[in-house]
Amino acid sequence: KLYTEYPPQWSEQILQPEKWQAREAPVDFTWPKLDKAKALRDWELLDDDVLGEFQWRSIIKEQGFPAEAESVAGGWGGHRYAVFKRKDSNAMLLLLRTSWDSEAEAREFADVYGRVQAAKYGDAKVPVRLEQKGVDVFIVEGGDTTTIDALLKNVKGAKVRRT
Repeated sequence: KLYTEYPPQWSEQILQPEKWQAREAPVDFTWPKLDKAKALRDWELLDDDVLGEFQWRSIIKEQGFPAEAESVAGGWGGHRYAVFKRKDSNAMLLLLRTSWDSEAEAREFADVYGRVQAAKYGDAKVPVRLEQKGVDVFIVEGGDTTTIDALLKNVKGAKVRRT
């Protein structure tokens, strides 16, 4: 049945077989027209995609939080990221919208990912913004302080697309 009727579609369904049995699909998002966003006019889109629960476990573990990795990633409900490079330099920008299975799991992710950002950037002057609202967490890493609010608005503008 696993291979013939309904093979797992995402790493979450392999790591948590009960989610495969329930045929739980992740939340996916579509970005607003990023090429029209004023705050992104100096940026070139390099990648726009999704990861999965397995990749979130790896990211959190590799950033120095192995004890929290499985628990935090286990609440993953879906997300979309976009990575940009500034056209006139090597500066990078990450826009990330995530969704979690519950508000408590979103808070747990926001807490741990805030610590991941602190570990990742340390004293570097990289603007970061992380906001949690309900089951959603909105993240901007990079850019500059004058556009970070507009960038966050773009992240919040991503629309849910059910798969």
